[in-house]
Amino acid sequence: MSNNRKRTSSPNILFVAAVEFELRPFARYLRIGGTPANKLTHGRGENGSVALLAAGMGRRGDKTFSDAIRNLQPEAVINVGIAGALDKKHAAGSTWAVQEWRDPLHPHATAAHSDTALLEKVLRTLNEASIPCKRAIAVTVDEPLYDATIRDRIRSGSDAQLVEMEGSVWAKIAAENSVPFTSVRVISDHADRPLPGPDSKAARRAWMSQDGITTRKIRLPLALIASATWLRPRKQLRELKEAGDGFSKAVDALDNVAHALLPYPKSADTAQ
Repeated sequence: MSNNRKRTSSPNILFVAAVEFELRPFARYLRIGGTPANKLTHGRGENGSVALLAAGMGRRGDKTFSDAIRNLQPEAVINVGIAGALDKKHAAGSTWAVQEWRDPLHPHATAAHSDTALLEKVLRTLNEASIPCKRAIAVTVDEPLYDATIRDRIRSGSDAQLVEMEGSVWAKIAAENSVPFTSVRVISDHADRPLPGPDSKAARRAWMSQDGITTRKIRLPLALIASATWLRPRKQLRELKEAGDGFSKAVDALDNVAHALLPYPKSADTAQ
């Protein structure tokens, strides 16, 4: 990018997620409207302007993210959202900053890196807010990972802690456009099962589409109905409840992350 580019309309920071609900805490703290899919919303923190983008899950969001980077030319990008843990010892709701992405397939070569300076700034900001945050290696997959055997194979081969669906590709896009990029992810599950029921894809759509208000009130029954889990309710309702507990912890963790990172960012000139 040219050093002479105009900054008047460029945000200091772009927070990008796959799904709208992952950005709701940021929108709330910025006191702006929602973040509909594929559309930007803008706000202002104490230290600069902020843009929010729900780009879409997996490969569907790549073009939306790429277009936003080129059009906005932000000073930095932070990807926020949920992820699966590749080891059950990593608790739901725990917070991780991704420093490196590796390929999910053998030999698990390095696919992308976070910008070092931005990663350190985010870690420092979360630490100052008393939010425990570990550094992570992540793998990016094109489809949700539900198979515990494949999960364990990826973990042992890659030494990664997290699995998600966007990070490495978006990190590459940001690097190609000379924009610093990092990712903060909170664990919602352990990448070992789909939502239960005969139609788990429908359940996932219902689960992910609900906004922050319905997260705790009716997300479980909506997923229950969409998956047709009522056909065999006892076991599947228990599994939905367990998934819901992990998801609720992840939502709370995202809220804490948003509260810490806003009024972030501090520019390089004002950071201490």
